Amino acid sequence: MTQDLQGQHIKRMKNAHLTAGNGVGLELFEFIEPRMERREPEGYHTGFFHLCLIVDDVDAAAERIEEGGGKRISQKWNTRPGKPYFLQYCQDPLATPLSCTAIVRN
Repeated sequence: MTQDLQGQHIKRMKNAHLTAGNGVGLELFEFIEPRMERREPEGYHTGFFHLCLIVDDVDAAAERIEEGGGKRISQKWNTRPGKPYFLQYCQDPLATPLSCTAIVRN
């Protein structure tokens, strides 16, 4: 799953999801292999590498993105086997990577 979502060159990574009760969240990544070079920020080159959208239905969200001129850029993945947690990477028409993530709340 990692290679489909982040690229074939990524061999190992860790990530953590921090979510609030209202659906707002923050996702943190640590790329382990290959180890990412530490660089000084280059002004406008700093920032995020994708935007995560918490959705009720990953397929429906991806279809809406395609209808608006975007596209799917990964497979749909079950992130917790045996549980209904899914994600799929898409791109908006301006090539912004979007993670459509469905998290079931009880």
